[in-house]
Amino acid sequence: MILIIGGAYQGKLGYVLKNYDVSLVDIGDGDKHSLKEIIKFKVINKFHLTIKNFCEIGSEKEFVDFFLKNAKAEIIITDEMGSGVVPSGISQRNYRERVGRVITELAINADVVLRITCGLAIRLK
Repeated sequence: MILIIGGAYQGKLGYVLKNYDVSLVDIGDGDKHSLKEIIKFKVINKFHLTIKNFCEIGSEKEFVDFFLKNAKAEIIITDEMGSGVVPSGISQRNYRERVGRVITELAINADVVLRITCGLAIRLK
């Protein structure tokens, strides 16, 4: 699995479309598909929104275990949430922390981890 992380609007999806053999039909969006739908896609975009939707009903560990066991995804694209202004609301802070914990676990299990900034990739793993 390849994990692509970076800030919002940094060119993550464009980088994947340019550098990997995928088309738009291969990509599921975390804001448009349920967890049961998204695990069938080759590429998952906006994965942080998938985490948000699931973690409202389950724990991070349950999510990671389910995802690693069932997902067909070869590439996961997610916003990095740990930088910037810390939200003032408790629910937004909890969401940010959950995303961080899930992405950390996925990075440990990934074969490759890339950070995209300004459309350029930095290989972390």
